[in-house]
Amino acid sequence: LISWNIFPELYTNFQLLSDCAGKLSFTWNSDGNGLNNLSLIEIEKSIVNFNGVRALLIACCWYYTLEQLISILKSMEAMVTFQAKNVKGFRRIAFGVLAISILEIFHYEWEVGTGVLILGFDYITMIIVLFFFVLAEIFKEGNQLFEEQKYTI
Repeated sequence: LISWNIFPELYTNFQLLSDCAGKLSFTWNSDGNGLNNLSLIEIEKSIVNFNGVRALLIACCWYYTLEQLISILKSMEAMVTFQAKNVKGFRRIAFGVLAISILEIFHYEWEVGTGVLILGFDYITMIIVLFFFVLAEIFKEGNQLFEEQKYTI
């Protein structure tokens, strides 16, 4: 897993400020024409929303991927393994795992007073995606051989 951490102390134009009421805010100078201000409560709500939507999308991708895998396993149990439906199923599994991998690249961890944006890429997931694409091609060839065998006298 490769990850990069972005820490506020690395950037001089970003500041963490506190007013007299103890309210914390995040201030930055984006274009040199003025300061932008965002309270940490607003940032925390945005992070919770981002992580919640991300988690929901990942769960949907997992459901879709597992549904395809169960369909393929049922067809193998019924001894109708090499069919076009399974080729599409393996491709859908590969795209589902790829979508999960893309959604898991961005991860924001939040603690009081600090926040870390982690950008991570997992090579093992890409190997799994390639594996499912290769399986789809193998099943495609198997399907073609099966179709040829049906019409052979």
